[in-house]
Amino acid sequence: MKHPASARILLVLVLIASLPLMGSASFTVFDPELALPEGAFAVISISSPAILLSNVQAFLENSGFQEAAQSLKKAISEMLEPLEAEGKELAQGIDFAKTFVMALYPEESNEPATVMFLPVKNSLPDYKKTAMLDSLRTNMTDPKLKLDDSYPGYIAIGLGSSPGLGYGKVPVMSFEKSARLPLSGISLWLDTKVLAKQFSGILDSLESIMDSIQGKDYNGWDYWHYNKNSYEESEYAYPEEDYEEDYDWEELESDDYNDIPDLDKSTDLHGYPFGHAELDEESQPENSGLGQYSSVIENAASELAGIKLVLTIQKDRAWFNMELNPTAGSWLSRLAYEATKGETSLPWLKYCKADSLLSWAWSMPQSWYQPLLEGLKNAVLAASWLEEEQLGIVSALGLGMGSNGAGSLKLKPSPELVQALRDKVELDDEKAVELVSKGLGLELASTLELKDRQAFRDGIADSSKILSKELSRDLPEEEGLRLRLDRSTGIISGLPYDKYSFVAEATDENVRFGTKGQLLSGLLESLVKPVYVYSGDKVYMGLGSPAEVASSAGILKKNSLDTEPSFKAMRAGMPPSARAMLYVSTKELAGLFMKLNPVKKPSYAFDIKALSGLLLWLDAEPGRLGIGFGTGAEDIKAAKTLFKD
Repeated sequence: MKHPASARILLVLVLIASLPLMGSASFTVFDPELALPEGAFAVISISSPAILLSNVQAFLENSGFQEAAQSLKKAISEMLEPLEAEGKELAQGIDFAKTFVMALYPEESNEPATVMFLPVKNSLPDYKKTAMLDSLRTNMTDPKLKLDDSYPGYIAIGLGSSPGLGYGKVPVMSFEKSARLPLSGISLWLDTKVLAKQFSGILDSLESIMDSIQGKDYNGWDYWHYNKNSYEESEYAYPEEDYEEDYDWEELESDDYNDIPDLDKSTDLHGYPFGHAELDEESQPENSGLGQYSSVIENAASELAGIKLVLTIQKDRAWFNMELNPTAGSWLSRLAYEATKGETSLPWLKYCKADSLLSWAWSMPQSWYQPLLEGLKNAVLAASWLEEEQLGIVSALGLGMGSNGAGSLKLKPSPELVQALRDKVELDDEKAVELVSKGLGLELASTLELKDRQAFRDGIADSSKILSKELSRDLPEEEGLRLRLDRSTGIISGLPYDKYSFVAEATDENVRFGTKGQLLSGLLESLVKPVYVYSGDKVYMGLGSPAEVASSAGILKKNSLDTEPSFKAMRAGMPPSARAMLYVSTKELAGLFMKLNPVKKPSYAFDIKALSGLLLWLDAEPGRLGIGFGTGAEDIKAAKTLFKD
């Protein structure tokens, strides 16, 4: 008799082995995920297995992992031979244009029950479907095996103590709103409540084991630590005159004391700690710490109905997305709802420059993160690194900002700085600061939508004060430095502006700045000079002079990021419901690296023109919140090449 686990493995091997036998593509409106019997805690879906397998192999090769690609190809070939005879009838009927689905159900035994939906060709004659069913019964001799071919285009398979099957006859899973599984992708859905309950049980068991190992089940607390009132009434009590303070220690010979075997010298002769601290129940030592996370995990899981992980792979690019399905009424659900009030087209991408190192854009009202701020106020970490004052300023800035924003950051070091870094020239602090401040070539261009200009200006002014205080506090006293961020206002070309400049002050006029103080003050004073120019319902931010920022105000970028081919290819794999994104141009990053690290050989082992970049995003719909990233195979190869040393 084959074990249920072996049966599952066999079926997966048959799927892989039968790829060469696949027929023409066919599609159906039937969604197997929505037909799964209710109660599953995990659901795995594979879209277009044949295409996915081919893409995985090509992606590995294009990423520079030729050995892994060949190993995968070899492993598949080795699976074919022993399975050709045993699973031939089954393999010939599988339709690889459809989605393969497997669900796991909790069971009292260690191994979960399983339900699988095996896709079959729509044109398959009845006698061949019968042959497939016979093959399944022969090769999957689970005593609890269930087979049902009433599902359109699928054969449902139940292993172990799986729930009942039957199309339209059994209660089905009720998934929260979820993005569609893309072509050539694999997804994993998890019921967080079920998993949290199981994980909490594991933690509780581990805590009991750890406590036993540490001797805490041996009433050790009552013996070694005690409450004085209860102790004096116990059989272990000794006369008041025997307390440590009444001992005449001079009468006790040190040799006698030291000769007592196995005596802890931190205790008196009775084995009790010197000082006899009065300890009550609240003073008892903490447990191993594992069990305390159980409630934390369960509380966190109560915010979620499920999590879905989706991996999409093409031959030259890959994307990963994590979808959170908040429970109704949770703060996460409010966060997702607020985020959906923006536009999915990210219209302000037109303000991003294509040749920038970093670019970002969003289209969400600033109210979307208010539930997050409320949660942080009550979080344990908030007391240590996030003060109420800081949270208040973030909220105030949000009230002044609109729903849209975008920006770009460029880094174009001067030839002098590049040469100094190449040659590893040793410079004193003053010359180093001068070289970096003049040659770094840092350019920032950002455009924000405003709904309350004055609230925004006040929020920026308040945040600058906190930033000055935080920077000064983090500097050691020996640096003799205090930082201040000054604000100046004015009008340029008829547009009001705010300009901020860092000013370094000595805490003592007789003390010279320390090394860190000199470097920090020099760099901040020369590089970090944010300028805000206001025009209508927008604010334009840059690091140049007010005149330079004002001259570019309202000018759309001719070479905007949304027209750049590499970005467009990466954006194609981003969910259409994305509300915010951050893009790292690996072409610019690799170009900088190659400038600073020239090689004698004529070329690198990758094509810089083929780099796709790194794209991160936040997507939202009512009832769903997702985060993810994507990159290219050539980018992975470039990283291997540039950082192999």
